[in-house]
Amino acid sequence: MNLDGLSLPLPIKDIPRFERQNPDIAIHCMAVDSKGNSFSILYLSPHIRKRLHTITLLILDNERDPQKHHYVYVKHLSRLIAHRNKHGHR
Repeated sequence: MNLDGLSLPLPIKDIPRFERQNPDIAIHCMAVDSKGNSFSILYLSPHIRKRLHTITLLILDNERDPQKHHYVYVKHLSRLIAHRNKHGHR
């Protein structure tokens, strides 16, 4: 991975730059809504079908310090959002 000129943890506004520097990776970033029962998409890569690797991240806020965030890798998106349909599974 090429992280030249990027600060970590990576701000959401810098994800397109990360994707330009790493042409094999597409990033999606989601967050839990304030009520905690749904998700919002913060960044959806325009390179979904063109890249070798697609990474979905869930950003979590630090309750003690709202300025700090933590990214969590989502291995199975369907497991994370299964509660949103009436069947509770894929």
